[in-house]
This record gives sequence, C-alpha cells and structure tokens, in this order.
Amino acid sequence: MPANATGRPWLSILIPVYNVLPYLEDCLLSVFSQTGDGGGIELILLDDRSTDGSADLAEALIARHGGGARLLRHADNRGLSAARNSMIEEAGGDYVWFLDSDDAILPGAIAALRDIVGSCRPDVVLCDYVRDDGKICATFDGPARQFQLGTEALVAGVFARRRLHAWSRVWKREVLDGVRFPEGVYFEDMATIPRLMLNARSYYYAAQPWILLQIASRQHPGGDPRGFRLSAQ
Repeated sequence: MPANATGRPWLSILIPVYNVLPYLEDCLLSVFSQTGDGGGIELILLDDRSTDGSADLAEALIARHGGGARLLRHADNRGLSAARNSMIEEAGGDYVWFLDSDDAILPGAIAALRDIVGSCRPDVVLCDYVRDDGKICATFDGPARQFQLGTEALVAGVFARRRLHAWSRVWKREVLDGVRFPEGVYFEDMATIPRLMLNARSYYYAAQPWILLQIASRQHPGGDPRGFRLSAQ
C-alpha cells in the first residue's frame, strides 16, 4: 500500500531511544530492511537524552539507510511515556506502530501488515512475538486471520492472554485521539492499552510473531536498562 491519496504515509513506526546502544542497530536495520525507499512508511525516533552514544548511532544509521527517517530529541530526560507522546504528535501515518528500541521487527512483518490494512482497514491489528530464547508468545485469545467487529470481544481476548504491550499491536491513528501515555509512572502500557481498546470498533489478529523480544535487555541488574520502562512481559 503506497501513501494515501493525501500524500500521507500509511504507517508511522515510532521508536523511543534511551541508552540502548547494544540493541539499536539490530532494531533499526530490522525496519530499514523492510521499508526500502519508504513505500508510504515513516520512521520517527526520539532520543530521550541518551548518555551512551545511542543518539549518535541513530543519526549514523539514518544517514546510511534511513531515507526520510527522522530523529527527534528531548532537551531533558522525560521518560518513555513523554517520548511516545511527542512522537504521536509528529506522526502522520494512517496507522501507528510503537516499537521498542531494544527489540526488532521480524522479516515479512511489515508486508503482512500492509496486506491486512489494504484488505480490511481494522482499527487495530494484533500480532504475536517471539522471545530471544525461542519461545513464541500469543497475545490474543480469539478468532485469527479474519476481520472482526466488537470492542467487548477485543478486550476479552487481550485480557485472557494478559499481554498489555503497546508494541504487539498496530493502531489506526484515530484510535489514539484523546489518549496519551501517562508520564512519570511505571507500567504505562497497562494504563493506556485498555483505553485504546475501548476506542477500537474492529480488529484483526494476525496470529503470527512479528516482534523479536530481547529478554536479556529487560533482566538488567537494578531494573530497566533504559531507565524509563518496566513493562509486563
């Protein structure tokens, strides 16, 4: 699916960056390898005042591979929620996908998403993920690979699996209207995902892993190595 008739991208991929130097290149290359010359996809990164050189690496990778990808910056470290909220304000795509900068999008995921969006335009597309230890994790309990209507069924299916991550689903832009991530708190996904689901009237569960989850980066001594997120796995 190319950019829509207004010239806007069909997909915005939003990646917060904070002290993820060991993982960032794999993350960004996983996106660049699937977007080619853009194809109606915009990539927005926001550096939340990294101190380990992550921002410099992001700039170099964008210059080398990224085409129209953009790197935004916060003047001060404000946390994951603020980073996501700032990127939402900048995003112009019909759909929004939040990707953590220490994870990766698996090969073929964007093409599969494009096919789903092109065929039925659901309010939310749900995917599974695979951990770096090889375990595949389902994120939804319900009908797969078909367009479905019904907020209640969507909420029930997500809560049955207890997977309230932002990155395992792709949202139609309108679903985010009036909803932002709460700043200054942990478990921000748990506060936000239920509100987004209540805004959704249709969904499509792809029932295949699209995300590679780096478990090691979430088991750093002392908590979250990025300094701004503790999400439920």
